[in-house]
Amino acid sequence: MKRFLVLIIICGTINVHAQNEKRNYLGGHVSFGKSNYSSDDRIGDAVNRDYTGINYFTFGFDYSHRDSGGFEVGTGISVTSNKMALVSNLMFAQNNKFKYDETLFIFSIPVNLKLHFLKYLFVGAGLSFNYHPRMGYTWGVGGKINIGAEYTFNSGISVSISPEMQSNILNLGSSPEGSIGTDKLTQKGINIGLGYRF
Repeated sequence: MKRFLVLIIICGTINVHAQNEKRNYLGGHVSFGKSNYSSDDRIGDAVNRDYTGINYFTFGFDYSHRDSGGFEVGTGISVTSNKMALVSNLMFAQNNKFKYDETLFIFSIPVNLKLHFLKYLFVGAGLSFNYHPRMGYTWGVGGKINIGAEYTFNSGISVSISPEMQSNILNLGSSPEGSIGTDKLTQKGINIGLGYRF
């Protein structure tokens, strides 16, 4: 009987040690929510455009490494589809309006920092380098914060969920008006992750 109890204790210790040694993460995530677009009024080609953000959807792949203190550094690649509503007025003809939806795609390489605490919770922040060749833009940067929960099964499968907020400066590379840093896209939503720790 004593040998059986010792064997259980040893197996449990090995399992806990194995969980602590799973420092690397490889997986993917989806996020979705509302978006808000803000910009100076653009006047070009006799058209005054008024853009409004509607919603966004992101799909991405992630890799990260966690140290023994719960601090995690990660990167990856993601693609975001931002649905925009556009209303245009021809100059000097205010009654001549047209409205349609437009999609702004953002291709991003993020650098994320995450701190795990209270076993299952985490808080994260990061920067992203973005490319978005639409609406007169080329490249920009973004900043992101989130707080959420993550659970890792004994098999190494890990699931997470977190509210998130991200703000993107769109017109660092170019701008129709030549201004820098005035056009912003803010995203607020939910991030769901699924991956494997090893």
